[in-house]
Amino acid sequence: MTHYQALGAARDATPTELREAFRRAARAAHPDRHGEASSAQMAVVNEAWHVLGDPDRRRRYDAELAEAEAERAARSSDDATQSSYDRTRPITVPTPTTYHQPARFPWRFMAALASMGVLLIVVGLILYEPPSPLAPDGLLVPGSCVTLTEDGRAQEVVCGQHQFQVRQVIEVTATCPVDTERYQAYQTGDTVCLVHTVP
Repeated sequence: MTHYQALGAARDATPTELREAFRRAARAAHPDRHGEASSAQMAVVNEAWHVLGDPDRRRRYDAELAEAEAERAARSSDDATQSSYDRTRPITVPTPTTYHQPARFPWRFMAALASMGVLLIVVGLILYEPPSPLAPDGLLVPGSCVTLTEDGRAQEVVCGQHQFQVRQVIEVTATCPVDTERYQAYQTGDTVCLVHTVP
């Protein structure tokens, strides 16, 4: 039974006609007049008025009814082509839903996602390998690790195998700071100021 049928009103009834239909149906089903047996019918009438008395809810309900009728029409045309057993099967029209549960925030999903993120970070830290030191390219810059060749020139080496570290690269005419020693670069011929790193 639709809400319109519960009120005894036409589908195209005006708001005023709906209100009058509700009053008639409420008087006819009121428990004060007919006892507790009619309380279920009164609840149906009240629900129908709750939906149809509000223009927005009525508009949504009408759309749901139209959709249900279209499905029923499509089903009945399909049933016409099926066997006689299928044609005797009753057609059930789903009752349009009126209330919708508001969406809830997915706390559990977000907690699981955060846990997975933390786990990925921990695994990444465990599996992390620091990059291997760059191979010497022969260009001396401040911070380059060097050792001295047999002829006394500074040659870049892998850090950890060095005796000196470059503090500055200077002009030929410039002087090195007091705590450094002046050498010539092996490949480029630049003048560099070295700090002794091995005692």
